[in-house]
Amino acid sequence: MAGLTDAMERAREGRFIPLGVFGEKVSSEEYFADEHDHLRSKTRDAHFTVRDMELRKQPIASARKVEQLIRQSLDEDVISANRQVATASARTQTYLATSTPNFLPSLICVLTNMRS
Repeated sequence: MAGLTDAMERAREGRFIPLGVFGEKVSSEEYFADEHDHLRSKTRDAHFTVRDMELRKQPIASARKVEQLIRQSLDEDVISANRQVATASARTQTYLATSTPNFLPSLICVLTNMRS
C-alpha cells in the first residue's frame, strides 16, 4: 500500500505541464476539467498497481465514500442557501408590505415640494 500512497500523491500534484502553460487560450472550465481528467486517470492507474483484487477494492470504496460525502455536503449547502434566500425574501416582502404605507406619503410630500 505504500506504493499506492506515493502514486496517489503524484496524481494529486497535477500535470507536469498544465493546459494553457504555453499561452493557449484556455478557459478556467477547460483547465480544471483537464486537471480533473488527469487526476482520475492517474488515480485509476494507481489503484490498478495493486495486484490483489480485495486490497484494490478498499481504496476504491474509500474514494467513492469520500466523493459521496462531498456531494452530500454540497447538496446540504445548496438547501441551506435556498432556505436563507427564501427567509430573506419573506422578510423583504413583509418589510415592504408593512412600511410602504408609511413611506409613500412622505415621498409624495417631498416630491410635491420639489415641483413647487
